[in-house]
Amino acid sequence: MKLVNHSWIPRDIVGGNLALDLVNTVSGWNSDPEDWVPDIASFLVWARTSGVLDEGEQNAAARHAKDSPAAAERVLASVKELRFALQGLIDSFEHRKPAEPGDLSVIDEWRRRLALSEQIIVRRTRSSSQSTGIFQRWNFPASE
Repeated sequence: MKLVNHSWIPRDIVGGNLALDLVNTVSGWNSDPEDWVPDIASFLVWARTSGVLDEGEQNAAARHAKDSPAAAERVLASVKELRFALQGLIDSFEHRKPAEPGDLSVIDEWRRRLALSEQIIVRRTRSSSQSTGIFQRWNFPASE
């Protein structure tokens, strides 16, 4: 897959659903695919453009990525794993075949992490603490 530094703009977000928008960060899945999120910076711009992050969250996540490049790489790798799993699920639906267990497992792990992170964010909001950004929101440790 060719890595491309894409300049994200709002009209690039056309899926109508965040999962589809994430899958659409690859252009041309079936022939000569291009990955439009080659690095964490591109992913954060996509996340802001798609409405996942606001400006403050994007800036905080960029600072965390700079301070913890290994954690940033783990986040990006996990996001891309989710993207491939979602594409696999879409492919299964399109071809009317059973979903691959590995794809379902990845999606279920993300569902679990996001449910846990929502609980953490709610608790932090109630205690007047601030969220520490995308790394903690998606339950990725800052270091190994």
